[in-house]
Amino acid sequence: MRRRTILAALGAAAVGSLAGCTGGCSPTGGGDTDRGGDAATGWRQVGGGPHHTGRAAPEERPPSDPSATTLGLEPVTDSEQVHYSPASAPAVADGRTYVATGVGSEWDDDPPGGVYALDPGRSEPVWSVAVPSGVTGPPAAVGDAVVVGVRDESLTAYDAETGEQRWRVALGGTPGSPVVAGDRVYVGTDAGRLAAVDPGGAERCASRSLVPATARLTKGGRPIPAAPAVDGETAYLLVDGRAENAYDERTAELVALDLASGAEQWRYAASTADPLAAPSVGDGIVYVSLGGAVHAVDASDGTREWRFATGFDRPSRPAVGDGTVYVSAKNVYALDAATGTERWRHVNTYADRDADRVPRHDAPVVAGDRVYAGLGALDAATGERVWGEFGNRAESEYFWGDEFRGNVAPAGPAVADGSTVVTLRSGRVVWFE
Repeated sequence: MRRRTILAALGAAAVGSLAGCTGGCSPTGGGDTDRGGDAATGWRQVGGGPHHTGRAAPEERPPSDPSATTLGLEPVTDSEQVHYSPASAPAVADGRTYVATGVGSEWDDDPPGGVYALDPGRSEPVWSVAVPSGVTGPPAAVGDAVVVGVRDESLTAYDAETGEQRWRVALGGTPGSPVVAGDRVYVGTDAGRLAAVDPGGAERCASRSLVPATARLTKGGRPIPAAPAVDGETAYLLVDGRAENAYDERTAELVALDLASGAEQWRYAASTADPLAAPSVGDGIVYVSLGGAVHAVDASDGTREWRFATGFDRPSRPAVGDGTVYVSAKNVYALDAATGTERWRHVNTYADRDADRVPRHDAPVVAGDRVYAGLGALDAATGERVWGEFGNRAESEYFWGDEFRGNVAPAGPAVADGSTVVTLRSGRVVWFE
């Protein structure tokens, strides 16, 4: 059985660390504990909820002929090394959009990271705070705070109204993206641990390391921004079976962890050479993109139900809705959720060193009869373009730059409040509404 640690209470703007006594990491109380197959309202975290299904309620989506509002974030927009220090995918809560910059930054001459609160009706941020060491992935909005993983090995919360730091928890490892389930914020670290933090910064617990001491959740020294998926009393997270050399073939493992007992339930291993995207869970199946393929894994015992090879080395986090799995892997695919059979694909014509094309590897969002990917919408039944841009320059006016500067943040768009919010790696935020 895996051991957890819980720490004593801390107040606002306090600093904590992980060490201590026995207790459980389960979600307790209200909040977003079990949204699995349900459509999300608002978009408070990666994938819209703790299951990462990427499914929004139909009433949250924009009209079929939306107008675009854009805002560029400094200093990332003007960086010559923007591909080392890109902007994150957005979170949307209570009418505001929250974005982090400096994701994956580890170079001394990179721009500093930051967290921004944005309003599409304003020409500048509502507030912004500097995060000199950089963040590790998209923020999550929980209660009246915005929480981000920081490269200084902490989880840090800021007041959603003012940007003032509310609390900071030292994790003893570089975190990935936070996930909110019930009254807990869950985050994996590069030491192979799963930590749980009270949204008020008052209580923390953590699993033992789920990987050998020589293995890290990193690629080339950078933290993998994959977030765990949480379904009821179980967390599903990716750990790296071997990462001693950035150029080695790696074996990633999907681990199911019982949050009440701390016991590991099962592991599913697959070779991978691509950045690890967060898993999604719905209807008793965990969907995960590894090694250029989408894998469907039984959530109860870790056995594989099916595997779909995309032929692209960076498939996105899968989105799940109404019996269909959607994934971006250069093209955008729709797969039968039960069998993995391809239903349709929207073709992207990218080829190596093609400045006029950008491959799709940002996670899609499904809302009713629409699939949102890239900078546009597809028909969920046929894959035909409804509006917007999908990496092929000729499709529309919404093509902004090359693969580094013009690509969408890997965690994909947010669909909320009658708009689709997209963040480009360059730091440009676009609202379609």
